[in-house]
Amino acid sequence: MITMTCGERLHRTLRNYLHIVELDQTTVAPAAAAGAISTLQIESTSRSITRTVATRHKRESDLQTRIQPCRPNINLDALELITEELTNNAFGFSRHGTPV
Repeated sequence: MITMTCGERLHRTLRNYLHIVELDQTTVAPAAAAGAISTLQIESTSRSITRTVATRHKRESDLQTRIQPCRPNINLDALELITEELTNNAFGFSRHGTPV
């Protein structure tokens, strides 16, 4: 089981809240956002973050990564946050020795 300090939990909660507020206050034209992140950036960022989260959970051998080419309508910061949160939840709610 992973343990976070109160300060780490607070930091993560505030970071996520501020990001949601930022996303809510900005309107990005789909055409502009679609070209903002390259396929290579998506792949390298996603792989790096998922490996970091797997290491944090001490489950590197459980990590399975398949990345499909896509053009998300978000910036790189949002992609990083979403990838980290989804991966952290996947490891947090699955058993050791099962693929994530």
